[in-house]
Amino acid sequence: MTIEDRISRLENDNRKLKRALWTLGLLAIALACMGQRSAAPASEPLRARSIEVVGEDGAVVIRLGVTGNGEGRITTYDPKGHEIIEITALEDGQGCLTTFSPKEATGEIRHPLVWIGSARGPDDVSQGSLATYGTNAQPLVHLSATSEGLPLLGTYLQTESGGMGSPLLELDCSPQGGGRIIAYEKNAVIATWPR
Repeated sequence: MTIEDRISRLENDNRKLKRALWTLGLLAIALACMGQRSAAPASEPLRARSIEVVGEDGAVVIRLGVTGNGEGRITTYDPKGHEIIEITALEDGQGCLTTFSPKEATGEIRHPLVWIGSARGPDDVSQGSLATYGTNAQPLVHLSATSEGLPLLGTYLQTESGGMGSPLLELDCSPQGGGRIIAYEKNAVIATWPR
């Protein structure tokens, strides 16, 4: 092989290397631009009337949606499809969180176990409210405010019929604004302290 052949071969190899480097350079620039494009924040929010998160078996475990009144609702479900927790708004727009009883404890009827929401006080001002329930959706404890805006804690006796239980004890405020304890028996006041 002559020197001229060697130089010609080196020039060809050099041209091939230059083309390969240019191709790799352009490819690197294109990939960098594509990476920058995908890292950019989304300009539009995800919008839907309902979103469902499903488990491996396809059963809904979380549902985000809208109530019939147009308020937002988030509901979680157990593996059998029963409601566990619901976060929503009441008809008057007040927030509400409810936990539900397991179906096995009540047969086909599911009812709230704990309810956290709001109650309307004087001048239509919202006030916090908490209620716990026993079997057959009977109130056990209610912590809220009276219609006059005074604090109230009531406990209730469960009944066999499943209706509203009789009050047992209330902690509230007297009309003078002092603390008061009221004891009940068969819906009748048996003691008030202080008198």
